[in-house]
Amino acid sequence: MMKTALLALLLSPILVGTSLASCDKVLAVGHAYKNYQAVWKQLKSGADPKAIQNIGCFIAVSDGLDAASAYQRLIATSFDRNVLYDYLVEQEPAVFKLASNSYSETLAWRGGYLAETAITAYQRTKDRRFLDFFVGYFDKVLSLRDSERGMTDVYHGRIMASWGEYRPAFVWIGPVPLTMNLWVAHITHAARIALAASEFIRIVMGDPALADYKPTAERYLKATVTALAEFEQDRAPIPGTSITWYTRPFTGEPEPTNHLHTLGSVYINLVAATGDETMKKRVDDLIRVFEQSVQTADDGTVYWQYFPYFADQTVGANGREFSERLWKASQTAPFLYRAYAAGYPVPESLIKAMANTFLTHIVRDDQVLRNVSPVQSGPIQPDDKLLSHLAGIVTWLEFSNYQPAIAGRIASLVGARPDLFPGGWFVSTDMARGYAFLLRHDGSVAASARPAPPASGARLGETPPS
Repeated sequence: MMKTALLALLLSPILVGTSLASCDKVLAVGHAYKNYQAVWKQLKSGADPKAIQNIGCFIAVSDGLDAASAYQRLIATSFDRNVLYDYLVEQEPAVFKLASNSYSETLAWRGGYLAETAITAYQRTKDRRFLDFFVGYFDKVLSLRDSERGMTDVYHGRIMASWGEYRPAFVWIGPVPLTMNLWVAHITHAARIALAASEFIRIVMGDPALADYKPTAERYLKATVTALAEFEQDRAPIPGTSITWYTRPFTGEPEPTNHLHTLGSVYINLVAATGDETMKKRVDDLIRVFEQSVQTADDGTVYWQYFPYFADQTVGANGREFSERLWKASQTAPFLYRAYAAGYPVPESLIKAMANTFLTHIVRDDQVLRNVSPVQSGPIQPDDKLLSHLAGIVTWLEFSNYQPAIAGRIASLVGARPDLFPGGWFVSTDMARGYAFLLRHDGSVAASARPAPPASGARLGETPPS
């Protein structure tokens, strides 16, 4: 009976041409990402699924399954922790190579998302390899602070315990304005770089089982608080209120809303770990400003502009948009959900409206709206010069804790539109965080090597069921 059952399993459509032993090798650390990519590339090129080596280790294959359907199945149902771990290890050297030229910009965005991906993977799997990866990564990041490298911030007039880069600025030589690249640190980049560290701090400080990581978390806490404090001189009062807001270096313009929402997410984590009242008030203030900035459409959906309500909305191309571009809103959406989930005074009606906005307008019928409102906007096209920024859509996965349909909508979109997501989940480090968010707690073997999960994805709470 045992031999018969094993033979039936090996010949089932779930593991065509494979065995449990061979899948262990295919999905082993050091091989899993390479093998996933091999299957992904062949499906994208239109190869017959049944002819693809190792495909059964990633998705269920049955008679009549064409390449397009198999591709969608791979994207929507196959999530494995070793695949992601291999990807992180592969990407880390590239981040630091780029950072040697663009410094804080690379560490904030490509590197910041790499770090967030590792932390998200830990939250989904409780696999400490991802914490260890993050620690190794962030220690290198700390060594690149201006204070470690002796770089003087021209705008702030001192060496900052943060991360700077060369940025263009107008310098007046008598009556003549010249554009020069000057070394300056930026609160948005500091917040982006510190975001994953603040998550690490919150997780470790809140879990006695992670006591071994506590000295590292305390070290990161000190470095993060110090880095953010460097920018206090950049805060200015909002007219008619008791609230202060960060301004941009050189121009003095108010920071865009989404920039400070990134910082707000850092504050939420640090408050959870330390109870800091100043940071808590700043989260409350960010919520108050957003409530005054957000608009409600006739259909009950919501939208907002690039700058907060008190700022000049005609500055730059982003400011003149009727509503914020989707990839800019990718910083706002998670902040508001995190604040709501942490008990800050975010009205549930706003969270519900934002989730409905996503499902009603932003992602529908496998199309993606360029802005958060359909007014003066339309679906993103494959030839859009800013197509690479579309990866920011995965930050809305956090809203799937409130509205689970969002996870299924995003996974379906990525699988159905390879023209919009030409690299699948691994086109960029920010896109890879979507893959991390959809990992299952039992993901040591590809989820699709068992019966596939529902189209809406696995349950998506921060602590998945075992």
